[in-house]
Order: sequence, then structure tokens, then C-alpha cells
Amino acid sequence: MATYNFTVTQVAVPFVAEYQKNLPLIVNSNKQLDKEFKSGTGSTMTVTIPDYPTVQTGATAVPDNYASGDRQITLIHNNVSTDSNAVVRALDIKNFDEQIAKPYGARLASHIQERAADELKLNADTHVIINDSSEFKNLGTAIATIKKARSYGKLVGVLDNELNQTIASAGITFFNPSAQISDMFKESRIGMYGGAEFFESPDVTSLVTGDLVDTGADAVVDGTLSDGATSITFDGTNLTGTIKKGQVFTVAGCKVVDIYGNALSQDYSFVAQADATAVANSITVTIKPVTTVKPSQNVSALPVDGAAVTLVHEANSTYQAGVIYDTQGFIHGNAKFAPISNMEQKEMKVAKALSITTSKGADPINFKEIVRWDNLSAELLVRTNWAAVVWYKV
Repeated sequence: MATYNFTVTQVAVPFVAEYQKNLPLIVNSNKQLDKEFKSGTGSTMTVTIPDYPTVQTGATAVPDNYASGDRQITLIHNNVSTDSNAVVRALDIKNFDEQIAKPYGARLASHIQERAADELKLNADTHVIINDSSEFKNLGTAIATIKKARSYGKLVGVLDNELNQTIASAGITFFNPSAQISDMFKESRIGMYGGAEFFESPDVTSLVTGDLVDTGADAVVDGTLSDGATSITFDGTNLTGTIKKGQVFTVAGCKVVDIYGNALSQDYSFVAQADATAVANSITVTIKPVTTVKPSQNVSALPVDGAAVTLVHEANSTYQAGVIYDTQGFIHGNAKFAPISNMEQKEMKVAKALSITTSKGADPINFKEIVRWDNLSAELLVRTNWAAVVWYKV
């Protein structure tokens, strides 16, 4: 006999349990906006980056004009649902929790987790290539750059499952104290490394690069960028092909900065925000805004005309990914929905912050009963210099 006759609470509990299980990246984020996002307050809020002063020498004070930096976060409404009719309820659905609630919860969790990972991959200032599975120096470089940018929160890394396995297999002795070695061998847990706690998730997806090449090997910036620029053009003597969204390149003279605008040793990573195609030996790529204005400064200097461009990823290649970030600089905004009349609803919290609303209502015209799960949330990497992406070519 089918077990479709349930209460909203019975459905919400297994769904939310599955949702939380699949969100290590979201659970490890800054959720301070949750208490501000409430039904009826709109879906967009401003996140303020505090200004910092200029240190003066001597007795004379030269007051700064305080000017904070603002970033916008807009919540996104996602849902999954089922509209099984009376025949299906009677004959096909034997266990609603196992057949629908849990897998539907996992799918919604996966979608939100992948979106969060993409926010980090597209906006992190530091991108590092791991060239060899036994070479952990570059992984340490990514972590050290975040620390040098003066991050002060908990550091977390989330790796593609295959990359996690590669690292666990090749560098087991680099991670955790010996007392935890057993779990590392049995479950491929790499745990702590360089002050960051690592997790794994299939939602940190791989990158398949385009076929952009410059056989002249002399790509240079075409035109000096202005502050706040969101695109960059570079030329080559024989530049052909495409660059895919998520691919990275560096520009000579442009470095990552700390929260006070001081240049670090790591090259600033320009990340393609959309696919682009070279035309007549020139390509224009959409990038996140670059600025040298405090407190939102994210690069030591703007690209200048003629500066050399270096592609970080090789053409026609697949790279597994991992994201590392300071949880204080990565915000997850979340809100609960206002109730809808004539529907049975239950709002539940995951990890004391993530709000999932389960709703059940009849559709008598079509002889159906609809169940849906809704979430209203978004992610924002506020401190782009407090995040790094590691890539491993396969």
C-alpha cells in the first residue's frame, strides 16, 4: 500500500536532513545576514566593506575621508516539487521519504552548492595550478596567500571528489596527526592542512578549457584599463580560438592585495565571467570589476597597454577544482517565505540558518496533490582576496 498520506512535518524532516548532509560549503559560511533577511523586506541587501585609515608620521593629523565599499547580494528563489496524481499515489509511491523527499532534497542541495562553488571560482583573486599529485607546495601557496591578505576567520577547503582522492592518496602523511591516520586511509579524509579544514563535494565541478592559443606566444593588453573596468582586451600575433567561462589569466604588474591595499607576491587572477572568442588576433574577455580604490581595492595596479598576458590554464584540457576560503569573507544570505493561505506549510532550519519551506496543497481540477520545497538564498564572496582556487590537470 502506498504511503503518500503524510503531514508536512513528516516530509520536511527527511528532506532537510538530506539537504544539510550535502552542503559542507554552505554550512561553512558567514550567515550573519540571515537575521536581516525577513519576509516583506525585499530580496536585495547591501554588504558594507569597512574603510581603513592612512597611517601618518609625526604630530600633524591628516584626517581621512571615510568611504566604505558596498557590495550587493540578491536572493534567488529555487524550488523542487512533485505533483503525483491519485493513481500514482495509490500504486507507485511506496515510501515517500525514500522515493521523493530525500532525493529531491539532495538535488536542491546540489544546485545551491554548485552555485556557491561557482561564486568562489569566478571571484577569487588567487588561482593556483597543482602540477603534480605529490606537489603540495602550491596548495600551501594558495592558503598562505589568503592568510597574507590578513584573513582572520576559519579557513575551509572544499575539493572535487577525484581531486580529494588524488591528494589523499599521494600526500596522506601531510595531513592530520597520526591518531587520525586510520580514518584518512579508510575514508580518504584529508582533514586539516596548512590551517584549513578540507571537505569534498561533487558540486565543485571541473573546468573544460577552450582552444584559445597564441602561437606567437606574445599576448599583450590592448589599452590601459580604467578603474572599475569589467572587460579586458588582449592581442597576439596569431591569437585564435575561444576562452571558456572560468578560465584564468594573469597580467604582468598586477598582484593580489591584502585588505589594506598592500601588494602580495601572488599574481592577480583575471577570471573569464563568460565565454569569449578571438577575432582578428584579438579577444575581449568579461571580468569581475577591478579597482585600486580603497577599501574595495582588489588589485595592486590596473593593467596597462602592452603588458604581457599569461594564460594559467592550458587549452583543450580538463581541470579538477578545489576552493579554499575564509568563512568570514564568504556570505550566505537566506530568508524565510511569508505564509501562503490555504496551504499546509512548514519552515525548517538547517544548521541554524538555512531555511527550507515545505508546502502541500490539493489540485482538485487535475486530481493531484502537490508537494514542494522552496529556498530563498544567495552567496557572495565579499573579500575576494580571502579565497583561492586550486586546479589539477587530468
